[in-house]
Amino acid sequence: MDKFKTVKEYIKDNLTPLWLEGFDSKQFKNSVVVEANAPKTEFAVFMGRNGAVFPSWYNAVLEKKNEQVNLLVFEDIDRLSEEEQERFLEIVKYRTISNAKLPDNCCIILTSSSTGRKINPKLSRFLTYIKI
Repeated sequence: MDKFKTVKEYIKDNLTPLWLEGFDSKQFKNSVVVEANAPKTEFAVFMGRNGAVFPSWYNAVLEKKNEQVNLLVFEDIDRLSEEEQERFLEIVKYRTISNAKLPDNCCIILTSSSTGRKINPKLSRFLTYIKI
């Protein structure tokens, strides 16, 4: 079975967020890629003088809301401790960040290396797992 073809089918259907183990995110052209170990401020919305200030990746995803494919890739999630991985729960489970909804066409992908490091069970239960 061609696993990359399977991944493409899951992306097309966009039914659940994906956890891709051993996958190079560079294979997804025109995707929004965020390092999982980015500062915590990249996973929250703040109030500024002129209203809400969203992370740069959120704005990039919104700009693609009318495109056929809109990939949001959080890279190397397994580099974080299981506790730190919980910052992705709201995004994966509710497709929101601080109650701001992701566009319907946004496919959420989390990547990990194939080193056997653990993924938080609270998070993995909402992901479709594919090992490449």
